[in-house]
Amino acid sequence: MVELAGRFVTFITNSLVLVGYVFVYNWLTNRQYRPNQSERQRYILDLYMVGLTTAFLVLFHTASVISIIQSHNGVGFGWTYINFQIATVLYALLRSRRPAIFTSIVVLLLIWFWWIPHTSNWLVYYAASMVLVAAAQWYSPTINRRAWYYFPFAIAFDLPFFATNYMSLGGINVGWLWQWATSIVLFIVIWLLQTRMDASRRRQQRLLHDARIDELTKVHNFRVFNEDLLAAYDECQQSGTYYAVYALDVDHFKEVNDRYGHLVGNRVLQTVAAELQRLTKTIEFPAQVYRTGGEEFSFLITGPHPDFKKLAPYASPFTTICAPSPLTATRDRSASPSRSARTGPIPPTATT
Repeated sequence: MVELAGRFVTFITNSLVLVGYVFVYNWLTNRQYRPNQSERQRYILDLYMVGLTTAFLVLFHTASVISIIQSHNGVGFGWTYINFQIATVLYALLRSRRPAIFTSIVVLLLIWFWWIPHTSNWLVYYAASMVLVAAAQWYSPTINRRAWYYFPFAIAFDLPFFATNYMSLGGINVGWLWQWATSIVLFIVIWLLQTRMDASRRRQQRLLHDARIDELTKVHNFRVFNEDLLAAYDECQQSGTYYAVYALDVDHFKEVNDRYGHLVGNRVLQTVAAELQRLTKTIEFPAQVYRTGGEEFSFLITGPHPDFKKLAPYASPFTTICAPSPLTATRDRSASPSRSARTGPIPPTATT
């Protein structure tokens, strides 16, 4: 009874440690896939994730060794914490498809399988484990999507590790019911945690999208324009990358609203925004459209030609669409607003 109680205490304690790993690793992966992250920042996060995973694997292994030494019993060495090590490796593989994670897991498992004593055929088990590691990387979106994919795969992932330890210890009985039951419980806990975290992240992404997109025209709002303009300015100062800002507004928009009503005014803005989005896709450099005011729009080009005289033609298609164009409001009412454009390419030496 005392031994069983000790097992439960050890299991619960290390489950909490594993949960901590899941939260920290998930936080790092969320930061890594933010759209504004540079490749250098992603590389640094790769190092953090590899270091975190390695540290937790070493922690579980060290705890297992200390536990065996304290009990003066070498039988069962490697079984006490192996489920936590397997869960750590599997979670790292399924939550990040970055090459650094894959490579580090391949190397760590090579060391682990080679180190296990009394297993002359360890390469066979290592090869089987590598097949599952590769599958976890290549098919992680599918495996993570459904529980009936995740749990059979997780159980299969256990097999090479269990088989290697079993052969190493000469086929001793380590309590298979406990071993498999605790392994499945860990996979269930991780699945439930990750499902909730994914749902929370999707809600946050929807809220972030709503906060950055103009609801009427479906283009980016002034908040995003300000962020992108500051980012372009910083990049310009650091690396000399040019950028150009073009500002447009709808002429006589107040008259359209007063004469035809706000529904027609809304249609005018939607039409202008759609046309701007269509035309910016034809520009050879990255370009983004923003609604910066009531009837005011801007678009930002990054990395254009440094000769500002060659930037002027980019505005030509936009001034062409600024010609009066009728919009039918009702059966016998139409509006013909015009649009005007102002361009302002910014040199790297400009100040804000």
